[in-house]
Amino acid sequence: MRKTSKTEIKTAYDNARFDIDSLMNLMEMELAKTQDNPNWGHVGTMRHVQGELLELVSHLTGRSVATLREALEEIREDAQILNEQNNA
Repeated sequence: MRKTSKTEIKTAYDNARFDIDSLMNLMEMELAKTQDNPNWGHVGTMRHVQGELLELVSHLTGRSVATLREALEEIREDAQILNEQNNA
């Protein structure tokens, strides 16, 4: 069995990180495309992506999906309050 060098490990990590960054950029571009007349199919797609992202972030951070959902709810509430204050 061949021993893996630190250089190979670093290269593999860097390549995976680059790919993740590229995929996140692609996702940002897709999310920037607004859906003027969304239907339940669009909602289903967004919720599916949301669920997958929750799982990924949970895996990456070690936080539970439930904890992440709670944090998202708090962020959403804070954003709504800020939006209401700005529109007052």
